[in-house]
Amino acid sequence: MLIVANSPHPDLSAFKTAIENNLNYSATVKYAENFAENLSDYQIVIIHQLPSDNTSSKNILYRIKEAGVPAFYVLGAQTNSRTFNSLSLGVTISSNINRNNEILPYSNKNFTLFTANDELLTFINQLPPLIAPFGTYSINGQVNVLLQQRIGPVTTEQPLLYFADVNGAKSAVLCGEGFWKWRLNEFEEKGNNNYTNELVSKIVQYLLVKEKKTPFRVSGKTHYNENEPLTFEAQLVNPAGQIVNDPDAQMTIYSSSKKEYKYTFSKTSNAYTLNAGIFPAGKYNYVAQVKLGNTNYKDEGEFTINTLQMENTELTANHQMLFAMAQRTGGKMFYSEQMIAITEEIKSKEDIKPVSYYHKKLRDFISLKWIFALLVTLLALEWFLRKRSGAY
Repeated sequence: MLIVANSPHPDLSAFKTAIENNLNYSATVKYAENFAENLSDYQIVIIHQLPSDNTSSKNILYRIKEAGVPAFYVLGAQTNSRTFNSLSLGVTISSNINRNNEILPYSNKNFTLFTANDELLTFINQLPPLIAPFGTYSINGQVNVLLQQRIGPVTTEQPLLYFADVNGAKSAVLCGEGFWKWRLNEFEEKGNNNYTNELVSKIVQYLLVKEKKTPFRVSGKTHYNENEPLTFEAQLVNPAGQIVNDPDAQMTIYSSSKKEYKYTFSKTSNAYTLNAGIFPAGKYNYVAQVKLGNTNYKDEGEFTINTLQMENTELTANHQMLFAMAQRTGGKMFYSEQMIAITEEIKSKEDIKPVSYYHKKLRDFISLKWIFALLVTLLALEWFLRKRSGAY
């Protein structure tokens, strides 16, 4: 992999270390000045704070675009926003002043391009701010946002880390510099860099994967929870390369027991969407179809619905709720250090008394066989003694 930077920056070492944490990857750092690398030798290019005011940076970006190499853009204080807008990467930065802003990250729970576990997303929300070009970030293309911008306590819809696919070339854009601070913060908090390594690894893996080049494509998550509605999006491209949604598109979902569920996609402005509702846990596969002109197109996939473990959704005791439950039922709530007080409280309750129970059961005397045997034995003994003594 190639890292092209406008100038030396601690981010460069941070990205290189995170990439090379995977033994299958290696990274080379080069600078825009006197750049003469053969781009065909690299699978991914990380572009740090380019385009800048450096005139040579425009030529580098043109070469990367012509080569069709997947690119990861990192914007910052040295980025020329106006030139960046001309790259048509799905987001436009509008600003009348040349200044920067501190932006906090906030994870987008609806991101579906790849799976990011909840622990990673929760950790990202606690990271320090990045330095981003000041302005209004407007989405004007098909992009998928993983991180949104948070300014102080206010979460906005403006993207901080997003992914775009422009003319078949994948790209990722981090709209701020300071990744090195994220790694230092994680090491201070956790004693390792597992989360930041995982984030970079997922970005790289997404950019490396060659997507199917089909006119009709369905996208959705591969894992759902059993209380989560199944949502899918679909896109149809005509032979001229235009996105259309004139014909109706259908989807059939099959359970592991071969049960079928048939749906028709709803149409958006130029694509399709489907909310299939909530399904029981299990493994499923689907087949989506659409007919454009005389040609039938089909896309297939599979997904899993996981059983929701309710006891794992809330691992911290909600003392306010427990107190409210005790109040409603006439009880009291005690903390662990008040265990002795529980005994005293029970003893002081007048309505708490020992209770004894007994059960009366009547049985016929004749049904007691051992008494009958005893009587027969005594009668026999009396007869024997009388006989012996001559009483008979």
